[in-house]
Amino acid sequence: MTYLTTPNQFIQDQQGQRFAYREVGTGRGLPLVLLNHLSATLDNWDPALIDLISQQRRVIVFNNRGVGFSDGKVPTTIEQMVADCYAFITAMQLTQFDLLGLSMGGFVAQAFTLKYPSSVNHLILVGTGPQGDSEIAKVGRITTFDLIRSFLTHRDVKEYLFFTRTPQANRLVKRSLTG
Repeated sequence: MTYLTTPNQFIQDQQGQRFAYREVGTGRGLPLVLLNHLSATLDNWDPALIDLISQQRRVIVFNNRGVGFSDGKVPTTIEQMVADCYAFITAMQLTQFDLLGLSMGGFVAQAFTLKYPSSVNHLILVGTGPQGDSEIAKVGRITTFDLIRSFLTHRDVKEYLFFTRTPQANRLVKRSLTG
């Protein structure tokens, strides 16, 4: 089964919070848990990448509280996202795993690892930054600007957030966002 053909599953934490997730791959070794970027659902991961990784290991992707098909209200702080991530991990009965955070997911992954160091075997950070970096403070403003721009131009916000403005990037964005 591929990442695209694997159906969404649901699990509830101890407070009855329902999380949507997808799991693919073999059970060998520690599972790899993936944490999304801002404004992403579990459907925003590149299925070819996940299929490749899942040939060697179990991969788990989930939507945090209030995102996609997960219940609740979207957290407004990284600390709240860490608490929700912990609730999901506990519901899944994972005691040790590798953790990959993409962009804002990297913020969550770093904070999660600091709070629960014995759970994370390997921490993988992709396109992210550390807390306290002066440039990180601009992310909210930039994202809000790009969200408004995407609404006004009827384009996917990821086109503005993740791609440069070059002819080559324009070709790549089309291929990336349409499959």
